[in-house]
Amino acid sequence: YAQFFRPPSVDSGVLMADVGTGSGAIAVSVAHNHPSVMIYATDISGEALAVAQKNAARTQVADRMQFLLGSLLSPLPQPVDIITANLPYVASDAIPSLAPDIAQYEPRLALDGGSDGTLLIEQLLSQAPAYLRPGGVLLLEIGSDQGFLVAHMARQAFPTAEVGVIQDFAGLDRVVRVQCS
Repeated sequence: YAQFFRPPSVDSGVLMADVGTGSGAIAVSVAHNHPSVMIYATDISGEALAVAQKNAARTQVADRMQFLLGSLLSPLPQPVDIITANLPYVASDAIPSLAPDIAQYEPRLALDGGSDGTLLIEQLLSQAPAYLRPGGVLLLEIGSDQGFLVAHMARQAFPTAEVGVIQDFAGLDRVVRVQCS
């Protein structure tokens, strides 16, 4: 996310939510590289949040992070400027065909995105307008075959926003970016 993350104004106390934080890789990295950003890290797994808290403490950024147990955006106490999310986006029936180092070691909860892989993404997009401040940015990691569909869902949730699909270094769709006006 580093190449897509440009806080609107790092001097104004940007507030960010990293949804489905898992180990906290995104949230901790942003906190480390942008010292004025305050971050809510949410996850449905208490075990994942414990790992994220350890990683934040190890990186000495835990004082600027709040770890919230709950589903998607529901634990947030207030709207934010930036929402990042790396939610499960693998279709349920594709999980057995994943590389063994993923399928055998990642919890199914962290992989299973429902029948087409977009179940949680769609739920997040339905919640996001109430939690994203005007001028805010939403960054969603997606499967390489989901760019068109997720961008369409994002345009429905944010009809006046600028929505785009960003490709990774291999040229595959990887992130849907929503920039609110």
